[in-house]
Amino acid sequence: MSVSLTKAGLSLAGIGGAGIGGYAISSYASGDSKTIKEILIEEGHSILTDKSDWGTVAKTYSLEATPNLKISSETVDANFIKQWCEDKLKSKDRKSFLKKARKWCVSYSTIKDQLSKDKVELETEENTLKGKYSGLSETIKEEVNTFTADNEKDANGSKLKKWCESRSYKTYTEGEFYNTFKDKCTKPIAGAGAGAGAG
Repeated sequence: MSVSLTKAGLSLAGIGGAGIGGYAISSYASGDSKTIKEILIEEGHSILTDKSDWGTVAKTYSLEATPNLKISSETVDANFIKQWCEDKLKSKDRKSFLKKARKWCVSYSTIKDQLSKDKVELETEENTLKGKYSGLSETIKEEVNTFTADNEKDANGSKLKKWCESRSYKTYTEGEFYNTFKDKCTKPIAGAGAGAGAG
């Protein structure tokens, strides 16, 4: 189909209809006339609209914005992402913006969202968290140690608390990281019933 369309455009150009032929080729190369928003909805995504969503997205962005997913070389906050999505969802330039919009402009679940489904919540007692620090992998310890402790008595617990709060905004994916997070960072929700352990 693509070959015949291209040939048709070239044929028109060859008989003096360069303008018409050029339009046909250009229309084909641009990949249809659907906006990024329309494509995402067709894929089954829900577009973010709630004001509260953008603060969460900004926190996820700070953790997961790899070079190919960054939307700016500057610091990005909730308002910036909201405006970026509003603008790019109207665009038809899927090559430049679809992958990024699929990451930052649609509904998704964070680790924090999943915790409530598992009937656990973030542990806030630094003394309790201090006891879990020694069981962390070296890779996670390195991340935890980038945080500054607010409480020197329970310094490792204080740093782990900050790490847990930060990483709770990562996109939820079932697997080893989530299991480790749930084990080291959470406690059963009070009154959630028997069997709602921290894993």
